[in-house]
Amino acid sequence: MTNAEGCTSTCTITVTTTPPPVCTITGNTSFCVGTLNKLCGPQYATSYLWSTGETTECIDVSTAGTYTLTVTNAEGCTSTCTITVTTTPPPVCTILGDDTFCEGTLNKLCGPQYATSYLWSTGETTECIDVSAAGTYTLTVTNAEGCTSTCTITVTTTPPPVCTILGDDTFCEGTLNKLCGPEFATSYLWSTGATTECIYVGAAGTYTLTVTNAEGCTSTCTITVTTTPPPVCTILGDDTFCEGTLNKLCGPQYATSYLWSTGETTECIDVSAAGTYTLTVTNAEGCTSTCTITVTTTPPPVCTILGDDTFCEGTLNKLCGPQYATSYLWSTGETTECIDVSAAGTTPLR
Repeated sequence: MTNAEGCTSTCTITVTTTPPPVCTITGNTSFCVGTLNKLCGPQYATSYLWSTGETTECIDVSTAGTYTLTVTNAEGCTSTCTITVTTTPPPVCTILGDDTFCEGTLNKLCGPQYATSYLWSTGETTECIDVSAAGTYTLTVTNAEGCTSTCTITVTTTPPPVCTILGDDTFCEGTLNKLCGPEFATSYLWSTGATTECIYVGAAGTYTLTVTNAEGCTSTCTITVTTTPPPVCTILGDDTFCEGTLNKLCGPQYATSYLWSTGETTECIDVSAAGTYTLTVTNAEGCTSTCTITVTTTPPPVCTILGDDTFCEGTLNKLCGPQYATSYLWSTGETTECIDVSAAGTTPLR
């Protein structure tokens, strides 16, 4: 340089350049809708200025877009960089299954198909689970991009119908026993195949009934029935007797009650006429049996005495009964067909 007087002087300076800071943004370029994505600038910068206006090293973003960062180093040099991020929708989470099911059964709950992973509030990790209790069940599903979604279902249980069978557990052989299920069930199914509320059974055994209520819940109950044999009914007595006499007819001993067709209720009756007599006997279990007897009457033999009704004193008078009688008995004690009498009097013959 030269001054006004023409004098000169020379000097030098050496200058250097400072490189700008390296600007890089780290973070996911794709993230799940509804979550936050952390974007960070380089460490050790002196200052940060994001396009969102934030001045921190890291920011959390929730929407897709292009984000710009300007960093400054200690020398005041700046550098700018950008990142473009996109969002991935979460998987659709739905739970399929009955929201009401019958107590004592299992209810199958299933998440959506094609999820990458499943996590139920029960701890199970399968697509479907079987639940046996009422309550609220939560499912978290994850898709291939790692996005998650959560859904819940609340299920309740319906009590099964009360199953009872009304009817006698002991009945008489040869009769029918009425068995009935509970009223108001929606449907009935007996082990006999019948589908009515009541059935009639004629044999001993175990009978099972399944009833269904309006909610489709079922319940099963059984009854075992036995049969009691009827009393043995026999009538003792002559089936043929002589006219004009009484014939004693007797039922079996030890019956609880007797009913004859004559209306009498004793063990034995005396009958005087031919005919058919019926007896119904009842035992201690209330079972009855009926038997009959037909009796006929035999007419008595014709009794005539042949002989003179007047004869001479000091002689014998021959008196004879009818021929062909089986036996004879005179009032004299003799038992022959004919007798000789020597005295006047009345001589009956039987």
